[in-house]
Amino acid sequence: MYLRLQSVVGGASALLDFYYSVGGLALIKGQTSKDDLYLADAEGVFRSIKALSQSDGRWRYNSNNPESSTFAAGLALEALAGIVSLSSSEIDQSLYN
Repeated sequence: MYLRLQSVVGGASALLDFYYSVGGLALIKGQTSKDDLYLADAEGVFRSIKALSQSDGRWRYNSNNPESSTFAAGLALEALAGIVSLSSSEIDQSLYN
């Protein structure tokens, strides 16, 4: 299941795909005793999610839809927090701005 969720994260382009797959990975990591469960390209996924942000603080659900919302912002922030927790190394601090 962990590998399947990792592949979903790697191929995701919509915010809800990121949100649910990252949430699932974080849940699995939290319920297992293994400390070596990490997301392969955490920084790349972080950048992909961040690309959905708008300058006014709103977020888009996917890159093909210009509609944005504050609810999507909450989902994005939760997904980004999950990425940070699943990263095997520190994520570039400049991405936090």
